[in-house]
Order: sequence, then C-alpha cells, then structure tokens
Amino acid sequence: MVPRDKMVSRAYEIADVIMAQHRTIRRLTTQVCRRNWKQRIVDDLDMTFGSEMFGDFCNTKMLHSYLDSSDLYDLKKK
Repeated sequence: MVPRDKMVSRAYEIADVIMAQHRTIRRLTTQVCRRNWKQRIVDDLDMTFGSEMFGDFCNTKMLHSYLDSSDLYDLKKK
C-alpha cells in the first residue's frame, strides 16, 4: 500500500524490476497479470452478447415472426 500521490511512481518502480528480468519471465508475468480480465471476457461474453441482442430486439421496430417487437411486448402484458 502506498499513498495515492506515490502510486504512479511505485508502479514505475515495479515495472522497472519486471523489465530487468529475462524475456521469458516478462512474458510469464504478463500472462499472469492478464489472466483475470481474459477469464472475465470468456466467462461473460455469451451472457453479454445475449443481453445486447435482447435489448436491441426490445428497443427497435425489428420484425420477428411477422410481428413488430412492440406488439410482442403488448401481447405478453395481456
């Protein structure tokens, strides 16, 4: 833990230590650091894509099965 005003300089210190290592060590360190966000993309991509498509369907005048999407919504409300 470092104070907020020293955070960037500490990050550069850590980067200098990493960059002084052998190329293989740098590559492995990069993979370890990127693992969390890459795994989140893999885990959430299908749900996110499905949500976007559902939102697009509900908010446009796209025809589906000869019904306007707003008509489908109105049918479900009845």
